[in-house]
Amino acid sequence: MFGADISSSVLRKARQRLNEKVHLFQADAQNLPCKDRVFTHIICSEVLEHVLNPSTAISEMARVLKTEGTVVISIPNESMINQIKEILIRFGIFKWLFQKKGNYPEMSERMQDEWHLHTFELKEWLELSKKYFKVTNLRRIPFYWLPLRYVIRLEKTDCFAQVK
Repeated sequence: MFGADISSSVLRKARQRLNEKVHLFQADAQNLPCKDRVFTHIICSEVLEHVLNPSTAISEMARVLKTEGTVVISIPNESMINQIKEILIRFGIFKWLFQKKGNYPEMSERMQDEWHLHTFELKEWLELSKKYFKVTNLRRIPFYWLPLRYVIRLEKTDCFAQVK
Protein backbone atom coordinates (compact mmCIF):
# COMPACT_ATOMS: atom_id res chain seq x y z
CA MET A 1 0.00 0.00 0.00
CA PHE A 2 1.08 3.54 -0.78
CA GLY A 3 -0.12 6.92 0.37
CA ALA A 4 0.53 10.42 -0.90
CA ASP A 5 -0.14 13.89 0.45
CA ILE A 6 1.20 17.32 -0.37
CA SER A 7 1.53 18.20 3.32
CA SER A 8 4.65 17.07 5.17
CA SER A 9 2.90 17.48 8.54
CA VAL A 10 0.01 15.24 7.46
CA LEU A 11 2.52 12.64 6.22
CA ARG A 12 4.37 12.82 9.55
CA LYS A 13 1.14 12.14 11.47
CA ALA A 14 0.25 9.29 9.10
CA ARG A 15 3.69 7.71 9.55
CA GLN A 16 3.26 7.79 13.33
CA ARG A 17 -0.11 6.11 13.06
CA LEU A 18 0.66 3.58 10.32
CA ASN A 19 4.31 2.73 11.08
CA GLU A 20 5.66 0.53 8.28
CA LYS A 21 2.28 -0.66 6.97
CA VAL A 22 2.13 1.93 4.19
CA HIS A 23 4.80 3.53 2.01
CA LEU A 24 4.10 7.27 2.18
CA PHE A 25 5.46 9.98 -0.08
CA GLN A 26 4.97 13.68 -0.59
CA ALA A 27 3.31 14.56 -3.88
CA ASP A 28 0.81 16.83 -5.56
CA ALA A 29 -2.26 14.92 -6.80
CA GLN A 30 -1.95 16.86 -10.06
CA ASN A 31 1.58 15.54 -10.72
CA LEU A 32 2.12 12.09 -9.22
CA PRO A 33 5.73 10.81 -9.30
CA CYS A 34 4.63 7.34 -10.41
CA LYS A 35 4.95 5.26 -13.54
CA ASP A 36 1.92 4.72 -15.77
CA ARG A 37 -0.52 1.94 -14.88
CA VAL A 38 1.02 0.78 -11.57
CA PHE A 39 -1.98 0.72 -9.18
CA THR A 40 -5.06 -1.51 -9.19
CA HIS A 41 -6.98 0.59 -6.64
CA ILE A 42 -6.87 4.27 -5.72
CA ILE A 43 -8.71 5.99 -2.88
CA CYS A 44 -8.99 9.77 -3.10
CA SER A 45 -10.83 11.03 -0.05
CA GLU A 46 -11.79 14.69 0.30
CA VAL A 47 -8.96 15.91 -1.96
CA LEU A 48 -10.36 17.14 -5.28
CA GLU A 49 -12.06 20.24 -3.86
CA HIS A 50 -8.65 21.39 -2.56
CA VAL A 51 -6.52 21.19 -5.72
CA LEU A 52 -6.13 23.95 -8.28
CA ASN A 53 -7.17 21.76 -11.19
CA PRO A 54 -9.33 18.75 -10.24
CA SER A 55 -9.45 17.63 -13.87
CA THR A 56 -5.65 17.26 -13.87
CA ALA A 57 -5.76 15.23 -10.64
CA ILE A 58 -8.40 12.93 -12.15
CA SER A 59 -6.27 12.55 -15.27
CA GLU A 60 -3.27 11.62 -13.09
CA MET A 61 -5.31 8.96 -11.29
CA ALA A 62 -6.30 7.51 -14.66
CA ARG A 63 -2.66 7.55 -15.80
CA VAL A 64 -1.30 5.63 -12.80
CA LEU A 65 -4.23 3.20 -12.62
CA LYS A 66 -3.98 -0.18 -14.33
CA THR A 67 -6.48 -1.06 -17.03
CA GLU A 68 -9.73 -2.16 -15.38
CA GLY A 69 -8.54 -0.59 -12.11
CA THR A 70 -10.85 1.03 -9.57
CA VAL A 71 -10.89 4.50 -8.06
CA VAL A 72 -13.01 5.50 -5.07
CA ILE A 73 -13.37 9.22 -4.49
CA SER A 74 -15.25 11.08 -1.80
CA ILE A 75 -16.36 14.66 -2.21
CA PRO A 76 -18.35 16.98 0.02
CA ASN A 77 -21.82 18.17 -0.95
CA GLU A 78 -20.88 21.82 -0.55
CA SER A 79 -24.30 23.28 -1.25
CA MET A 80 -26.09 21.07 1.30
CA ILE A 81 -23.43 21.62 3.95
CA ASN A 82 -23.64 25.39 3.39
CA GLN A 83 -27.46 25.27 3.61
CA ILE A 84 -27.31 23.42 6.93
CA LYS A 85 -24.73 25.87 8.27
CA GLU A 86 -26.95 28.77 7.18
CA ILE A 87 -29.89 27.33 9.12
CA LEU A 88 -27.72 26.79 12.21
CA ILE A 89 -26.44 30.39 11.96
CA ARG A 90 -29.99 31.73 11.60
CA PHE A 91 -31.06 29.89 14.76
CA GLY A 92 -27.95 31.10 16.60
CA ILE A 93 -26.54 27.67 17.36
CA PHE A 94 -23.73 27.40 14.81
CA LYS A 95 -21.02 28.96 17.00
CA TRP A 96 -22.18 26.98 20.02
CA LEU A 97 -21.96 23.67 18.11
CA PHE A 98 -18.70 24.41 16.30
CA GLN A 99 -16.74 26.57 18.72
CA LYS A 100 -13.02 25.99 18.94
CA LYS A 101 -12.23 22.81 20.86
CA GLY A 102 -8.73 21.64 21.64
CA ASN A 103 -6.34 21.86 18.70
CA TYR A 104 -9.08 22.27 16.10
CA PRO A 105 -9.71 25.72 14.65
CA GLU A 106 -13.17 27.19 14.65
CA MET A 107 -15.23 25.94 11.68
CA SER A 108 -15.83 28.47 8.90
CA GLU A 109 -19.37 29.47 8.06
CA ARG A 110 -19.03 28.51 4.37
CA MET A 111 -17.07 25.59 2.97
CA GLN A 112 -15.10 27.69 0.50
CA ASP A 113 -14.08 30.34 3.06
CA GLU A 114 -10.76 28.73 3.91
CA TRP A 115 -9.69 25.47 2.32
CA HIS A 116 -12.01 24.52 -0.50
CA LEU A 117 -11.11 25.93 -3.91
CA HIS A 118 -14.08 24.37 -5.72
CA THR A 119 -17.76 24.01 -4.94
CA PHE A 120 -18.91 21.74 -7.75
CA GLU A 121 -22.26 20.01 -7.69
CA LEU A 122 -22.33 16.21 -8.05
CA LYS A 123 -23.21 16.46 -11.75
CA GLU A 124 -20.09 18.57 -12.37
CA TRP A 125 -17.82 16.10 -10.53
CA LEU A 126 -19.24 13.24 -12.59
CA GLU A 127 -18.72 15.24 -15.77
CA LEU A 128 -15.04 15.77 -14.89
CA SER A 129 -14.43 12.06 -14.44
CA LYS A 130 -16.38 10.67 -17.41
CA LYS A 131 -13.51 11.16 -19.86
CA TYR A 132 -11.48 8.50 -18.01
CA PHE A 133 -13.92 6.54 -15.86
CA LYS A 134 -17.38 5.07 -15.67
CA VAL A 135 -19.36 5.28 -12.44
CA THR A 136 -20.08 1.84 -11.00
CA ASN A 137 -21.44 2.92 -7.61
CA LEU A 138 -22.57 6.16 -5.98
CA ARG A 139 -23.34 6.42 -2.27
CA ARG A 140 -24.81 9.40 -0.48
CA ILE A 141 -23.40 9.70 3.04
CA PRO A 142 -24.73 9.59 5.76
CA PHE A 143 -28.17 9.03 4.18
CA TYR A 144 -29.62 9.06 0.68
CA TRP A 145 -31.96 11.90 1.69
CA LEU A 146 -29.17 13.83 3.50
CA PRO A 147 -26.08 13.55 1.29
CA LEU A 148 -23.39 15.57 3.09
CA ARG A 149 -20.80 13.82 0.94
CA TYR A 150 -20.70 11.47 -1.99
CA VAL A 151 -18.58 8.35 -2.30
CA ILE A 152 -18.17 7.35 -5.93
CA ARG A 153 -16.68 4.13 -7.27
CA LEU A 154 -15.16 4.54 -10.72
CA GLU A 155 -13.68 2.06 -13.15
CA LYS A 156 -11.23 2.98 -15.86
CA THR A 157 -12.92 3.14 -19.25
CA ASP A 158 -11.58 1.21 -22.23
CA CYS A 159 -11.27 4.36 -24.34
CA PHE A 160 -8.67 5.86 -21.99
CA ALA A 161 -6.69 2.61 -21.86
CA GLN A 162 -6.55 2.63 -25.67
CA VAL A 163 -5.55 6.30 -25.90
CA LYS A 164 -2.49 5.71 -23.72
